[in-house]
Amino acid sequence: MQPRVGLLSNGSEASKGTELTRAAHRLLSASPAATDFSYVGYVEGRDAFSGALDVVVTDGFTGNVLLKACEGAGALILHRMRQEISASKLAMLGALLMRGSLRRLQRSIDQEEVGGAPLLGVNGVVILSHGASTAKAIKSAIGVAAGLGGSELPAVLGSALEKHASLWARPSQPQ
Repeated sequence: MQPRVGLLSNGSEASKGTELTRAAHRLLSASPAATDFSYVGYVEGRDAFSGALDVVVTDGFTGNVLLKACEGAGALILHRMRQEISASKLAMLGALLMRGSLRRLQRSIDQEEVGGAPLLGVNGVVILSHGASTAKAIKSAIGVAAGLGGSELPAVLGSALEKHASLWARPSQPQ
């Protein structure tokens, strides 16, 4: 299966985004790598978790803003759920009946359960974590690193980077 790749922007129109975003869009649209992935074009922040994408390409600044906004939204949702559940005995009973489901939901959106994200494009496995990570988050990040280290991901990424190096090669300067 080809990974579905989207480029994060502030809209789907060709005029949207920064010059860097538009340049990346031109490269990805014209890429001979289309046999290795399916480029779906510009996507917005709300599309990142829609299930329609496997990879969202972005610059580090914008990606970090999106990530931290999502972490804040997840924490807010969990906080509000706790408030609503504790507001009535009926809601507490319902939550008790849904305890397993609610715990799985919490684990799936809790940044400490994942601990970090892989930095792709390096020779090996590197997990980036928050500067304010707790011991639990660091432990989780180590688990992620161990799982990726034992996988084929570093070799597959290295091969893909080598195969498509022309995508980011700078044109030679005339002498």
